Amino acid sequence: MSSPAGAARPERPCAKCSTLLPASARFCGVCGERVMRDFFISYNKADRGWAEWIAWQLEAAGYTTFYQAGDILTGSNFILEMIEAMKSTRRTIAVLSPDFLQSEYTAPEFADALRRDPTGKLRLLVPLRVRPCAPDGWLAGVVYTDVFGHPSEDVARERLLDALKADGRPATAPTYPQSDSPAYPAATVALWNVPYRRNPYFSGRADLLEQVHAAFTKDPQRIVTQALTGLGGGGKTQTALEYAYRYQAEYQPKSEAKTERSALEQGLNDVSILTTMW
Repeated sequence: MSSPAGAARPERPCAKCSTLLPASARFCGVCGERVMRDFFISYNKADRGWAEWIAWQLEAAGYTTFYQAGDILTGSNFILEMIEAMKSTRRTIAVLSPDFLQSEYTAPEFADALRRDPTGKLRLLVPLRVRPCAPDGWLAGVVYTDVFGHPSEDVARERLLDALKADGRPATAPTYPQSDSPAYPAATVALWNVPYRRNPYFSGRADLLEQVHAAFTKDPQRIVTQALTGLGGGGKTQTALEYAYRYQAEYQPKSEAKTERSALEQGLNDVSILTTMW
């Protein structure tokens, strides 16, 4: 994999005259056409490592990027370079973190994308969370993707590239769920011992729920134990409760018939219904 900031970056053809240009070119030397890049990566200096990782992954996947550490070099006029970045990039990636949201300097960068696409229909602004934070204001209404907290870099890379796709549907046929018939998502199981009602106001944490579900279903033959940790009042019980209700149709209790009552009672005691609340 070549470095997006190194000499090995591939040349790109000019959109107007097809002249091959260096990856760092701003204008075509033949026809004068401005070179447009795919993404401007807006970030706070505290998240430079994440910005460089995102740029590397995107360049390796065939996209072109502009970001401060890689393109605004010593001796440049920072303000003019940022203006040029706004003009020469199609979409903006906002690297969300507490530092990003508190900075006065990142707001104009993502505000330009919102100005050009206030309804979000063109998806010109792509928010990526790299640390826990709660976007507010205009950003609160824009759907984001988490690229942190995944079990491996490969999963994080997949989530990053999936966030840029024009369609969220899978590119290949989904894996057969190995059930006798499709389970109605709102179905209830025959045996149910979850002691709390579902919270109708629960929202968010879709990525976390998907991660928990993926870990539970990765190997049907293996018993998996997972734990949600954090400070009191952080929503651990509500998240576990939502998982129990959301995926209950996938868990069907099974037991073998026993001739003796004591054996039957022991079998029922051994049945694990869905998940343990903690």
